[in-house]
Amino acid sequence: MTSLQLLAILCSLSITTVIGGGRPSRRSSDFRTFREHNRCLYKEILLATDIANMQLFDRNDLKKLQKYCVDLQTCYTTINHQSLEATEKSTKLKLACESLEFILEGFEDCAKKTESMREKCKPKTSCDNMLGDKNCAKDGIEKKCSKEEWIGFRDSMINLMTIADPQCDLDRYRKL
Repeated sequence: MTSLQLLAILCSLSITTVIGGGRPSRRSSDFRTFREHNRCLYKEILLATDIANMQLFDRNDLKKLQKYCVDLQTCYTTINHQSLEATEKSTKLKLACESLEFILEGFEDCAKKTESMREKCKPKTSCDNMLGDKNCAKDGIEKKCSKEEWIGFRDSMINLMTIADPQCDLDRYRKL
């Protein structure tokens, strides 16, 4: 999925959420809510784009994403009159933040152990190659680390991909 496609999807989802049926109300509180949603939408686009383009094992990229994630979570929690969709997005973002934290901190030792397999396996933050060619990250992480670390990595990548590519069929990865 290209960044432009991702932008179009996020814009349409967020605008639909904000105006909820086609026409924003003329009340000033509705306008403030609309403006707050747009501010959050901008931050959401930055986060989703950066997740899609990040270098998975670059600590600087991960720290940058973590900051976006925290900023966006704060953004959604400050919106007055949260819609059900804003609450759902906030929950997804919380999971994404926890996932970034896991990859950045909890997975650090395993990342060092699996460094040699990265060139061969090449996991990326794209829907079709999120766990490497033919999902090779699974075997490498389980062999060099543990099944628990594999599950943590897999679930973290699924949570991140939920934000980066909402159209991705993630059920195929949950079964690994």
